[in-house]
Amino acid sequence: MEEEARVGRRWEDALANLINSDKRFAASFSACVRERLGLAISGDIRAQRDQGVKADIHIFDSSGRAVGLSLKARGQTGRPDDHLDRRWLDDWREALNMPSPVYEAFWRGIMRKAVDGRASLVLEKDRPLVRDFLLSNLDAFLEEAFRRGERELQLFAVIEHEGEATLYVFRMDDVIGFVREDVRETGIEFAKVIRLGRFLWVQRKAGDSREIDKRLPKTDPRHPGNQLQVKILPIPLKNEAVKRLKHCEFKLPLNHARMGGRRLNEFL
Repeated sequence: MEEEARVGRRWEDALANLINSDKRFAASFSACVRERLGLAISGDIRAQRDQGVKADIHIFDSSGRAVGLSLKARGQTGRPDDHLDRRWLDDWREALNMPSPVYEAFWRGIMRKAVDGRASLVLEKDRPLVRDFLLSNLDAFLEEAFRRGERELQLFAVIEHEGEATLYVFRMDDVIGFVREDVRETGIEFAKVIRLGRFLWVQRKAGDSREIDKRLPKTDPRHPGNQLQVKILPIPLKNEAVKRLKHCEFKLPLNHARMGGRRLNEFL
């Protein structure tokens, strides 16, 4: 996962530097976002890779207005899923005003999976309660998972790369609405994870990062593996979203743009 995070950061750097170094690409990007997606971006644009909670890149127009962009990059090979959100169950309880019975159902599952990774995250007897809670709070859940209060985060983008790279850009509001509709139509399924529709699932974070104190038991509430993580399938989501949503599509001219004296395709 650490290597995947590094690859993701490289694509974020690549896109930001492409916008900053290729005026033709920047103009096409700005025009499509303004005219097709309806966002008020004016004049020349510049991009800055962000260290924020959700926005990976901020794009600034000539007036100084900032538009945030969340970027997911995936190839045809390798892991199909990507990280969308990770936080403690207590944070979710506060964000969604989670009732105690729902909180306890999640916590029992997290502790159960800390002992046995093959266990179900939610026991069968708790599933109706958890399903009803997630469906009744679906709007708030998706806003938190995708945006977490960053109102300037207005764009969701996917780079599909395998030999060449193609960038797909959507309005964040449209993507959240599309996923919400999919969850309501497809439903919620329970197994080792909680599957929400076709494109999202919730899981115990798990993992054995080198930063975790090995003396900390997996059942310790402070163990980072006991966080809840939301995962996303960027390419299947993009494949379906382009059929229904307004979007911008760009072939990335990585052989033209440069980063630190190197062509971006060499950097990647």
